[in-house]
Amino acid sequence: MPGAIHVVGTGTIGEPLIGTLCNFRKIGILDPETQITFTKETPVSRDRPKVKLLQARGAKFAAGREKWDAFKEAGMNPDLSRGQALIDADVVIDCTPHGNKLKQEFYLDRVDDTKLFVAQGSETGFGPRYAGWINDLPIFNRIYTDHEKFIQVVSCNTHAITAIVNSIGLWNGTGDPENVVEVRAMVNRRSNDISQTKKYVPAPQVGGHDDVVYGTHQGRDAALLFRESFGYVFPIFRTSVFKLNTQYMHSTWFEIRVQKSVSRDDVIDILKANPLIALTEKDITNEVLSAGRDHGPFGRIFNHIVVPIHKPSEEKAFPLTIFPNPDGTTSVIGFSFTPQDGNSLLSSSKIVLIALYPDEYEERANRILTSEDPLFVFKEL
Repeated sequence: MPGAIHVVGTGTIGEPLIGTLCNFRKIGILDPETQITFTKETPVSRDRPKVKLLQARGAKFAAGREKWDAFKEAGMNPDLSRGQALIDADVVIDCTPHGNKLKQEFYLDRVDDTKLFVAQGSETGFGPRYAGWINDLPIFNRIYTDHEKFIQVVSCNTHAITAIVNSIGLWNGTGDPENVVEVRAMVNRRSNDISQTKKYVPAPQVGGHDDVVYGTHQGRDAALLFRESFGYVFPIFRTSVFKLNTQYMHSTWFEIRVQKSVSRDDVIDILKANPLIALTEKDITNEVLSAGRDHGPFGRIFNHIVVPIHKPSEEKAFPLTIFPNPDGTTSVIGFSFTPQDGNSLLSSSKIVLIALYPDEYEERANRILTSEDPLFVFKEL
């Protein structure tokens, strides 16, 4: 039988995820008969174009029966009820900030009839943490051996920290975890998404350290992803958050201190070998974001991170730098740009493939990495 996917929410994550899944269906990564439905809670007429465009892509609009008249008055015609969409769904992806609440209110009642529930971002406690192409096998085993029904796709900035540790510290997941001596990161968050008008800050704003071990939830989720999935416990893992008055992109300053002596060329080769990491000679976020707007699906970059390196020159210092330490360890210090929510969208898409196609999810996911039209991930920007 064809699979069915239900997306809850049409915000900055939900809307492009619905479009991405429709795109995957169109190019054969998902089966053509796959049903894609979505729920929107508020019947606001300004959202009419969004709903109609998603329906035009082939997604079906689900709403609570009690709100059908209000949606119709606002010019949006539901295709089915929210209850029916949940009954039909093999996979439910919650893109709201209320995943844990909805889990208690609705999802736990559907665990026997639904293959998987997925929450986005900071919904700690929803389920095991997941970042696509980093801990696929442990999560696969949690689903098919331990019968886990709930998975948390970590936030975009957690993806960024996780990708740096996995790539530089663990040599793209193949190295010895004892190589990682220390991880430090400063997440420089954009104020809000370019589609949002609320919560913009007028000036740089420092964040608090609300986790006594890891500093922030981004650091905690990254560290615990490695611990839950692989049993890795890194000696020092500290993160901070700083919010900037920009809507372009998040960026992260990082220091990975490793036992192994590495050169700058070694690190660049490691990054180049990772298909989810793009390199750039650009050193400013608006230029990187613009490249994604010009060439990425829905104007987005789906890579885990984009790392600025620059070509060797006498005029420029390197943003990616190697520092030998007196104790014989090596510090790799640099920056990365976070593709807003693009990386978590890709992870949400891959967890769908794991849930629907356990025997062939890797082959289907490989089409994402090798597709030329549309181009989902970049090697260079």
